[in-house]
Amino acid sequence: MAIAILSFVVAVAVFLNVVATWKAHRYTGLTRAQKIAQTILAWIIPFFGAIAVIVVSTDPAERQKRAAAVDPGADGLIGGAYFGGDGGHHGGHGGDSGHGGDGGGHGGDGGGGH
Repeated sequence: MAIAILSFVVAVAVFLNVVATWKAHRYTGLTRAQKIAQTILAWIIPFFGAIAVIVVSTDPAERQKRAAAVDPGADGLIGGAYFGGDGGHHGGHGGDSGHGGDGGGHGGDGGGGH
């Protein structure tokens, strides 16, 4: 049983490292030295290094597209409906000069926020 669990953990670590290596070398926003450094990081620090490389090597436009798919009211990575945009998850607090606004924060032209 212990061998099966260990085999599974190793397989997941290798899979994450392969994905991290592929994403690092595919990402165009890095120099060759940065790609090599991220690959080394992924393989030296199991799980955490690979996850960090995957997150850093993901194109910001792709991250924003995924965030919008998860939360259609989101105006970007942070903000949107959960933090007060367009009435948001926490409910509205006013009309055109509400406390929240599109994307949370103070001011704006929508209800929402808290």
